[in-house]
Amino acid sequence: MRRVLLVTAIAAILVGACGPGPQTAPAASTDADISLTAPVEITLWHNQTGVLAKAFNDLVVEFNATNGKGITVKAEDQSSGNSYTGIYQKMLGAIQAGATPEMVVAVENQVADYAKAGVIVELDPYINSPKNGLSKESLADIYKPYLESGKYPQYGNKSLSFPFVKSLEVLYRNDDLAKELGFTAPPKTWDEFEKQAKAALKTDATGKATRWGVSIFSIDTWLGQVMNRGGSIVKADLSSVGFDGKEGLASLQLLERCVNEGWCYIPKGFDWQDRFASPSTGVSCRGPTRALRRNRSSLAAWSRSRRRLLRNSSHPGNF
Repeated sequence: MRRVLLVTAIAAILVGACGPGPQTAPAASTDADISLTAPVEITLWHNQTGVLAKAFNDLVVEFNATNGKGITVKAEDQSSGNSYTGIYQKMLGAIQAGATPEMVVAVENQVADYAKAGVIVELDPYINSPKNGLSKESLADIYKPYLESGKYPQYGNKSLSFPFVKSLEVLYRNDDLAKELGFTAPPKTWDEFEKQAKAALKTDATGKATRWGVSIFSIDTWLGQVMNRGGSIVKADLSSVGFDGKEGLASLQLLERCVNEGWCYIPKGFDWQDRFASPSTGVSCRGPTRALRRNRSSLAAWSRSRRRLLRNSSHPGNF
């Protein structure tokens, strides 16, 4: 029996799969209105670790115990400690071996790759099924752009993934340190951001940095900066990238100054969290699930805010 793949997407900025070239769209499923007559086990590959893994696994246990349809979800961390890249590599091997799970966590450009390989099931029939789908109230309860991010123009704008967790770039600032430096208001422009972050740099007698202005920049932060400056990630017709204009250049130049002038801390793993928690860093760029509990002694922090959409309150039977 051929195993099919349902993809649960995590938000990420699309930087790949730009070309709309001739591709075969996944076939619509005919199983959306299925009636379960026997217990079913579903394998879900995910990349959650630490406290996030515990919260996720608790939800899985609750779903398995309460769905009332004989469905058992078997959740497996397949990230190999490398988040999306690790699970993506595992999936590529699984596709070659013909041994894919029923569900997998992925970012949107990875979903497009899986669709090109022909292992994705279109989700629109399942979402809209009168028997097993989501009600209008349930769909209205999910932020519309989250749902839209699962639609793929190169495949007829079909839904090939469904939101699981979503991320948002957020800037956190330590107001106490900012006031100490003479800044009463958060930066409203990138020039103001650079001015405040540079002011937070502090060095010892040897010139070694003992306090930085910003603890991390990531690809997500950079792409967000490009868009904030008025640029785009890909062109509207998907013919090529859109970040190679003046907005992208200005964003890269800011990053270059940040590193070369020493007011940008280059993290080792997740040690930026501790830098942000101490008086040694003014700005940090990462997820609030970690940064919010560590924000008393630093100037600011970039953060990827995550919202979990595993279970919809108005339709608790859907997973």
